[in-house]
Amino acid sequence: MLGATLLSLVMVGQTWGEPSAPEITVNLVSSHFSVMPGDRFAVLVEMDISDPWHVYWKNPGDSGIPTRVEWDLPEGWKASKLEFPAPHRLTAGDLISYGFEHKLTLLSWVTVPSNTKPGREFKIGAQVNWLACVEQCIPGDADVSAMVRVAHAPKANNLGMTALTGFRRGAPKSPGDGLINVWRKGDGYSLVLNDAEATSIFFFADSYDVVSPGADQLSTKQDGYVEVNLVKSPYSEELAMRLKGVLTYIDKNGDQQAYAVNVPVRLPTRDGENK
Repeated sequence: MLGATLLSLVMVGQTWGEPSAPEITVNLVSSHFSVMPGDRFAVLVEMDISDPWHVYWKNPGDSGIPTRVEWDLPEGWKASKLEFPAPHRLTAGDLISYGFEHKLTLLSWVTVPSNTKPGREFKIGAQVNWLACVEQCIPGDADVSAMVRVAHAPKANNLGMTALTGFRRGAPKSPGDGLINVWRKGDGYSLVLNDAEATSIFFFADSYDVVSPGADQLSTKQDGYVEVNLVKSPYSEELAMRLKGVLTYIDKNGDQQAYAVNVPVRLPTRDGENK
């Protein structure tokens, strides 16, 4: 496998815009010029978004449409689930949305069938769809593609390595054991972050029907941890069995942290203390 090493291919982009519309430039970037049969390599979609427009995360929050990528791959090639960087909160009146300004990079890992014969070039294609909003919302799309050769040895490209490094810088990390726990609390959730120095804490649920995007997420600092109260989404009749999403906060050094959350929702203890 090629693992973390990666590169960038020929980029074919499209600028989508009209006089009253945002300028969204989309490029497709691959991690390698050439790969071997059975290899797994990175393919990234890079979107440059003109100010002051924004596009949306996989859960857009109170309003918006998720940014989507549909892959057009050679027969037998497989793409992993699309990965997003940690989103930002976007406020428009009373609405809280989750999305991105300026730039958005999306990542998938593509696997080459092990029986592919070396010596041919293959086209990696993608259709990208988004909704760009500021005071108005305008849908947009772009078809992008790149060529990758299957060969007897992989060949990386520095441009692609830079793109992957940039993506990882903003991507949620896996939390250590015990860093994040979740309990039921009334008609909502109690998220406990075992970092008493954390500030500006916010949880982005993967799905709109789990946590209410517009509700306040009140934090209470305890001895050694911070408890965050999350309000159940009005679109859900029952509480979730697992809480999935992204938790962001500022650590004691003033650095932004982002963790991928996928933990069971526990029942509260008899004494009501959840640690």
